[in-house]
Amino acid sequence: MEEQSKIEELEQKLKEKEEEYIRKYADLENFKKRLIKDKEEAIKFSNRNFAYDILTILDALYIAESMIESKSEKEGITNTIKKYKDVLKKHGIEEVKCKEFNSDEHQSIKLVESDEHEDGDVVDILQKGYTINGSLLRPAMVSVCKNS
Repeated sequence: MEEQSKIEELEQKLKEKEEEYIRKYADLENFKKRLIKDKEEAIKFSNRNFAYDILTILDALYIAESMIESKSEKEGITNTIKKYKDVLKKHGIEEVKCKEFNSDEHQSIKLVESDEHEDGDVVDILQKGYTINGSLLRPAMVSVCKNS
């Protein structure tokens, strides 16, 4: 009888150790998956600061484009802007769409009255906003229609 209870006790301990092993193995696998996901996220957003800095150059080009009257000079700046936008898009950076005001993507700088727009519509874009891989990089600064 004593041998039988000893065997049962050992079998119980073995079962507990197997369950403990399975839990620890699952924890290890989950940890590996989290590390891989964190690494992918870090790579995906590693150029965030660099991209933000590049946007200041793009902003300056937009200002220059709006101030130049010479068709050939304006065309050169427009082509440069297009090349910048193509490179940014290649790296997951895209302009925020600005039709109707969205507080998640837009920052309202001023309210304006307009007969040509509905309440809440973006009237003017003062500075373009951008996303990086679907996450907001910089909000668009806009004026929003607010009719009384």
